[in-house]
Amino acid sequence: MNPNTWYYTLSTISQTLAAILGLAAVLVVLRLQGLIKNISDYRERALDILIKRKKYIKPYIIPENISLKMILYDLDEASEKIKIYSDGNPDFVRELTQLSLDYEPNKKLDYQKFIWDTQVKLNMFVSQRDDVVRLIAWPAIFIFVAIALSIILLGITDFVINNSLKFLMPFDILLAVFGIWSIIRACWKILFALKTLE
Repeated sequence: MNPNTWYYTLSTISQTLAAILGLAAVLVVLRLQGLIKNISDYRERALDILIKRKKYIKPYIIPENISLKMILYDLDEASEKIKIYSDGNPDFVRELTQLSLDYEPNKKLDYQKFIWDTQVKLNMFVSQRDDVVRLIAWPAIFIFVAIALSIILLGITDFVINNSLKFLMPFDILLAVFGIWSIIRACWKILFALKTLE
């Protein structure tokens, strides 16, 4: 095999993969930006519910640096026990109803549906965030490995050609093709998720 062919093929692979990875990163960042904003908004809403709960349910304590996982757990518990908390506690019901009207003035949700809505949407956005990260992780790893292998092979071109290690080039090409296919698939799913939000 001609060393120039080897060189141009490997440099094209690494440049193409880097460009595709850059475009995928833009899509992922855009999607994560929206999800993080939604999570932040619903986290604040959930904390307001838990603060109202703290005000009327004495044994409940909110840690200062409460994690999102703990907020979801506490909100789930509050949603399950809301009937118990609200019985005989009209001020608690009134404040939750007002909180519901403050956040969702057009929906006019009662306090139970408001808590349920907050819990469901916060769980949904957290799940979508985790799915995006999971969806892009392996394709990005394959592309990084293919880029690294291309760069390494570029540096040792003469050694590879002279020592019958030419099988590494088809392996790198297969890895690159699989990386491109998997990143396009992941980006397609992310674009589809963005489209369904409209």
